[in-house]
Amino acid sequence: MNERLEELRDKLRQAAVHSPSSRTRWAAAAALEQTSDLALLRLTQSMSCSYAPGLKQAVHAYWESAHV
Repeated sequence: MNERLEELRDKLRQAAVHSPSSRTRWAAAAALEQTSDLALLRLTQSMSCSYAPGLKQAVHAYWESAHV
């Protein structure tokens, strides 16, 4: 499994439990339910909640590692 993708999943798990924003908790949980890695990435990229900058950075790191 891709290390960057697993890092993103870990960040999503943390957000789903610990984020102060209920929208972020819901969106992170919904992203984790995706069966497609691409759907998980796209859903995470679309998040605009307070916890999202760290998640978006993890998505960016994934895309950079995929293009190397």
